[in-house]
Amino acid sequence: PFAQINAATTIEDLDKAESLRAVVTKSQLTIKNVPTQYNVFSGEVSNNKDLTYATAPILKTIYAKADEHPNDSLEVSGKFYYYLNMAYVLAGETEDGKGSTHNATFEFFRETQPELVNTINIPNLPIERNYRTNVLGNLLTQTENFRIIVDADFISDKNIWVDGVEAPEFDENAQTY
Repeated sequence: PFAQINAATTIEDLDKAESLRAVVTKSQLTIKNVPTQYNVFSGEVSNNKDLTYATAPILKTIYAKADEHPNDSLEVSGKFYYYLNMAYVLAGETEDGKGSTHNATFEFFRETQPELVNTINIPNLPIERNYRTNVLGNLLTQTENFRIIVDADFISDKNIWVDGVEAPEFDENAQTY
């Protein structure tokens, strides 16, 4: 009954953040109005609340920049993205079988004090049981708005692309927000 929510960035974004002395070491996710209770007998979720996950360290291997891509990277359309945040939330099922949407905020911090490097606010982040929602792009240094591309009927992973990042080819029936 869970949905996985990921935020991941490019190696170019990591390099740019490092050059700006903004090496991110921690991240946090706040997501609004998600279920917090699950009935194993009926499969129903309830008790919706706003959740803020504790600030968590980012896997250090993203800064290794080895020739091989570490296990903490995600490949989408031949491009690697490095995880900044990963969380699991209970996901409800709607009558039409589609997932739900929730307002979400990702915050990225550097170690010192800790200082906020960037905040990404996402209205209506789509989630669905047993699927991953990937927020991808130059999340540490971007200043543009983002686009959301959801494959038709949520058949494959959901990818949210920040402007300036070329989106992969997708089903002509896909919905773009």
